[in-house]
Amino acid sequence: DKGIQLLEHSRFLDSENHITLLYLGVVYYENEQLEDAAEVLDKAIRTCAKANDHHHLEEALRKRGNAFEDMGDFKSAAKNYAIAMELQPEEPTFFSARALCLKELGLFAKASTTFESASQKYISHGDEEAQRECLEEAKVCKEKALQKRAAKKAEGEEKEGR
Repeated sequence: DKGIQLLEHSRFLDSENHITLLYLGVVYYENEQLEDAAEVLDKAIRTCAKANDHHHLEEALRKRGNAFEDMGDFKSAAKNYAIAMELQPEEPTFFSARALCLKELGLFAKASTTFESASQKYISHGDEEAQRECLEEAKVCKEKALQKRAAKKAEGEEKEGR
């Protein structure tokens, strides 16, 4: 792809240019070259942080999280979104994305509380539909957490009875 070639050439000329790294990572992501995207976006994140460019840092974190999710690496995606949440605590999409990853990992109690936080943030952004969706997800996760807890308790009691 011509875009990748041009951005790779630009990166060769200035390997610390955080904006070039970000755009190269985005192009890799859009071309479904997810491992390359994650690798380049990791470099973009480090260089954006050095440049104190929070806007581009947030975008690099978002795209790297998306790449990890698309690769099925929900643990790395959740960690990535946690960093983004610290940088931008009022941005609801980082919270809902992390909650979805936690749900995929089977961490239902954490997912539930994170969905609840996201729903509150969506209220302040005026997005009632996203707020409702997060509340529904929180409820589902809360129920699954209770089921998981009950199953563990029953398993423990069964072991004690042997």
